[in-house]
Amino acid sequence: MFSSLNAIQSAIVELGIARPKLVLTGALIVTIVLLVALVLRVTVDTDPENMLSSSNPVRVLNKSIAEEFGAKNMLVLGIVDDEGVLNPGTLANAARLVEDIKALDRVESEGVISFASITSVPEGDLSEADVDRIAADIAGNSLLGRRVISEDGMALAIYIPLKEKGDVNGVT
Repeated sequence: MFSSLNAIQSAIVELGIARPKLVLTGALIVTIVLLVALVLRVTVDTDPENMLSSSNPVRVLNKSIAEEFGAKNMLVLGIVDDEGVLNPGTLANAARLVEDIKALDRVESEGVISFASITSVPEGDLSEADVDRIAADIAGNSLLGRRVISEDGMALAIYIPLKEKGDVNGVT
């Protein structure tokens, strides 16, 4: 038994001495093949929920609250305009964007929340009177007003509920 192992060991050493480039090339090829095999098995999971064990009290509580209240996985889209979002162009474009988002397959369209959820937004171009009415309606809504348009009027948010947790990749 030991003699056959010694013979194999001697043969490998002799091969290394006789043909060092061949042995180093072979070792390099084996190393690359093994590294490629390992890299292909690597997966990246950036979901913060999965960074906790399934028995973690915070994760258990979060799951029970989501089940109890029907919470959805939410994507929040923010739009910032240096001149303010309460202008005809930005509001009209944002209203069209909200409608486009609602038409996406992986979005729960009835759950999308935006400034258009608070007030009616006419189709097409908006007038300054339309903007003033929209701003007044938003300011008068204590529940959603400051959540869909920032207090300084520089940004607006669109809350997008996803049908499945993994759908965020198909919506962006």
